[in-house]
Amino acid sequence: MRTKFLAGAALLACASVSQAQGTSAWGYFETDGAPLQAGLVSPDGGQLILKCDEPGDGSVFAVIVAPQRLRPSTTRPQVRSLWLQFDEGNREEVRWRYYEQSVMALNTRRDRNLEPFLRQMVEADALNVRFDPADGQPFAINFTVTGAREAVDRVFESCEDDNVLD
Repeated sequence: MRTKFLAGAALLACASVSQAQGTSAWGYFETDGAPLQAGLVSPDGGQLILKCDEPGDGSVFAVIVAPQRLRPSTTRPQVRSLWLQFDEGNREEVRWRYYEQSVMALNTRRDRNLEPFLRQMVEADALNVRFDPADGQPFAINFTVTGAREAVDRVFESCEDDNVLD
């Protein structure tokens, strides 16, 4: 899990460069032999990352790294509520895996949160994420997700995974 967040820090630098160069805030990070990662950095200090650890079917996942702690550290994730609002739409309650400082949406037989999240995100320009920490006050972070379709397509291709949006 630690390597996921270290890669996210490198992605942070890439996202900053991408923002300065083009219309999309999405940044891309790739190391030798590893699949591509795509991500955003919010003004609130959060990160939204699309990636896989190893190529293959069902390998792509989304992780949102929060700027503050979400729950006590344990070896197993805890499934808790999270609220997502795309653009000016309704705020929707979903249940994602909570880790100490991140939440994760997967595309597995038992956890099908990734596809609906991606379907809404590629049609939106803005995303508001409201967290309900286990031992703290609820808080929200905001992302500008314009250009998400390209990021999703590139990550699925690099991860050799069947794109859930096709």
